[in-house]
Amino acid sequence: MGGLAASWTPFAQRDAGAPGFIIACYLLALPFQAATQLFYQSLINKRTLYPIILVRNILVPATALLPAVVLAFTPLKPQGLAMPYLAGSVLGFALAAWFHRRAYPGGRGLWAASAKVPGDMTRFSLPLASTDVFMSLAYRADILLLARFWGLGVVEVYAVVVMIANTLRSIRQSFDSILLSVFSVAKAGGRLGPAQRRDFSHAWWIVFTVQLPFLPLALLFGEDLLGLVAPQYASGGPVLALIITFLLLNSLSTFYSVLVTASGRTQIVLVSQLAYLAASLGLNALLVPRLGMTGAAVAMGISGFVLGAVCLFHLFRSERSPVITGEVVRAAGLAALWFAPCIALALAADAGW
Repeated sequence: MGGLAASWTPFAQRDAGAPGFIIACYLLALPFQAATQLFYQSLINKRTLYPIILVRNILVPATALLPAVVLAFTPLKPQGLAMPYLAGSVLGFALAAWFHRRAYPGGRGLWAASAKVPGDMTRFSLPLASTDVFMSLAYRADILLLARFWGLGVVEVYAVVVMIANTLRSIRQSFDSILLSVFSVAKAGGRLGPAQRRDFSHAWWIVFTVQLPFLPLALLFGEDLLGLVAPQYASGGPVLALIITFLLLNSLSTFYSVLVTASGRTQIVLVSQLAYLAASLGLNALLVPRLGMTGAAVAMGISGFVLGAVCLFHLFRSERSPVITGEVVRAAGLAALWFAPCIALALAADAGW
């Protein structure tokens, strides 16, 4: 990291106008953040969540932001964000390591002295690492085609719409590491039992019910919300509602991919991501030139269905069932009916009735 910071210094000083010290602070924070994430996951595996909430959500942000506010009124204002950012990363690493040591007593015997990666870990992680490359291509296909056929103005609006919709996706993603820990232990004993199926269903139910109210809000006030950001963004209101609709419909399928990962069949996850990539490229190439942002949203939603279908097919073969319990599906249907009048009112208002 020190060498990388040194090599970036001429660029930072000449082109970006930032001193090399500031770039070095941000780069030096990266290894501490990476190690901290490993400690967080180890605490999740022990079902020890309170330290994560304390460190990640309270102490680290406070360490990074409060000193920055104070330094903004001092001669150190140019470095006022970079130095607290590094300090917060170091503090988060130290506290996470301390909590990890308390959760895993046993001294140095638990640490491997060799740099050789075990074969099981390679077989498990290599397909997952490959998916990052493929999904990065899939997530950029719509942006590139929108820029080619509709111009950068449309890309700007679409990027803001996706950014807002991704706040809902982050709700689901916050459950991923917890579900991965819980169901990897459950799968170690064979097929999932009734208790594990119930836990999986309830986790999806929580996410679905939290996300569902955002759909009528997007239908009724999506244009107004985007207009608050900038007037030209108001045209993305219908696209925001469409993306949120697909996120709700795909919420279960994305949970299935986590369950497949927990089962250790990461090659199935790789196959599902390749299917997503193929569907995304094909549908974006077909729909974006004709429909613009709406076509990109539809391509994203259908590609999500394809990803979920691959994972669900594998679960049908391994578990002999869709895993989700019928009572939760019925409850979700009743919740959707509860919001149906609001959704119908919003659609009628958009149609000018």
